[in-house]
Amino acid sequence: MQIELHIGTLAFSGLPAVDAERLGVAFQAELTRLLTEQGVPRTLGESWQADAVQPAPLQLPRGATTELIGIQLAQNLYDSLR
Repeated sequence: MQIELHIGTLAFSGLPAVDAERLGVAFQAELTRLLTEQGVPRTLGESWQADAVQPAPLQLPRGATTELIGIQLAQNLYDSLR
């Protein structure tokens, strides 16, 4: 099965200053891992489009790294699609 996922823009408010490129790499790697290991959420089983997906608020530990933020964002998005 081949999946094409296009995310036009990720917009976040209230996050500390992060390196957008590192965040994107961590986000993509974690989302790929989740889709590979846990499968495709049913909502994505057919052609599906959303103008906006609003995952639940993140609970980040103080001093969270850019990579951890990217990982948690991907996990939160994945959970919101299930």
